[in-house]
Amino acid sequence: MIMLDLPMPPARVGNPCHDVPPRGTGFQPVRAVRRTEGRRPTLAGLSPLLHRLLPLIAVLASTVGCRQAPPPDPLPTYAWTDAPTALRAMADRAKAVRTTSAECGLTLTRADGQSVEFDGAMATQPPDHLRLQAFKFGRTVFDLTLAPDGMWVKTMDDPGRADKIIPASRSAARFAREWSTFTGGLFDRPGLTVETPSAQKMVVRQTLDDGRRVVCDVDRPTLTPRRYGLLDPAGVERFSLTVADYRVIAGVALPTRLTAVGEQGTIDVRLRDPEVNVDLPPKAFAPPGGATKLAE
Repeated sequence: MIMLDLPMPPARVGNPCHDVPPRGTGFQPVRAVRRTEGRRPTLAGLSPLLHRLLPLIAVLASTVGCRQAPPPDPLPTYAWTDAPTALRAMADRAKAVRTTSAECGLTLTRADGQSVEFDGAMATQPPDHLRLQAFKFGRTVFDLTLAPDGMWVKTMDDPGRADKIIPASRSAARFAREWSTFTGGLFDRPGLTVETPSAQKMVVRQTLDDGRRVVCDVDRPTLTPRRYGLLDPAGVERFSLTVADYRVIAGVALPTRLTAVGEQGTIDVRLRDPEVNVDLPPKAFAPPGGATKLAE
C-alpha cells in the first residue's frame, strides 16, 4: 500500500458521507465505540414519546454527520492604487505560501460525463512540488508525484477498474502540470499585461515561450485569483482552473476548492482541514516504489 507520510491533521469523527482512507495514510478517521453491559434495550421497551421522536432524532443525526463545509472566510480588501502595485502584492502573497497539506475529496468526470469520487491527500510546495493520492474503499487508487525532474504515477493493479483508474490518473497529471504553470511566480514574471474592466475584476495575461497564453481573472477588491485559463497559440482554451472557497489560514488566503477542466474531463478537488507552511516529511515528494515516470 502506498502511503503519503504527511503530518496528521486534527482527527475527525468518522463521517458516513466519505469513504474510509487506508490505514497508515495519516488520515484515519477516529470512530467512537461504546460498549453496553447486559441486555440491549428493545424498541418496545422505550417510552411512547421517545418512540415518536426517533424519526426526528435519526434525521438530526444524519444532518450532523453530513454537515456542509463552513462558509468561506471574509478576505481582506485592498485599496486600489495601480496595476504594478497590485501585481507586487499578489506576488508577495504567493511567495508567502511555502507548503500546504490537506485531506481532500476528489471528483473526476470524464469527457463522456461518467464520474468517480475518491477520498484523498494532497501536499504542495510551490511552485514545482505536488503529491496527490486517491483512495477508494480503503485502497490507494493512484499516487501522483510532481517534482522538478518530472512526474511519476503509480496506479492500483486492478484490470477490472482500469477504465476508470487510468483516465483518472491522467486527469490528475494534467491538473498537476498546469497547477505548476499557474503557481510558478506568475505575478512577477516579465511581459505581463493587465486590464481592469471593472471595479470588481482585473485580468492578467502572459504569453509563454511556446506561444501558449495564460489568462487569470482576479477579484480586484481582494486581489485573489479566481480563474486561470490556458490558451493554445491559436487562442483556443485547452485548460482552465477555477479556484474558490478561500479561507484565511495562518494569515494566508488559500483557496480550498480547485476545479480543473480539460479535454479529458474535469477534476474537482475539495480540501479539508488544510494546513499552511507546515514542515513536511523529507520524502513527501519522493515517488513511491514502482511508480512510472510520465512523458513530458
